[in-house]
Amino acid sequence: MTPADLARIATEIKDMGPGDLARLMDALGLMLYDAPDDPELRLLAAAAAITFDDRAGLA
Repeated sequence: MTPADLARIATEIKDMGPGDLARLMDALGLMLYDAPDDPELRLLAAAAAITFDDRAGLA
């Protein structure tokens, strides 16, 4: 995954509605359970978690 890919994905995550973001968090959690050391999945999960926390006022 290139830096441009990561930037595009981060923007898409920030633009997600609450329902889509919750579904993404669920899916990433399941994928990380199967592949906890995958660096790309970990980056996606971190971006989603930061967005989720920011919207909830936890960040």
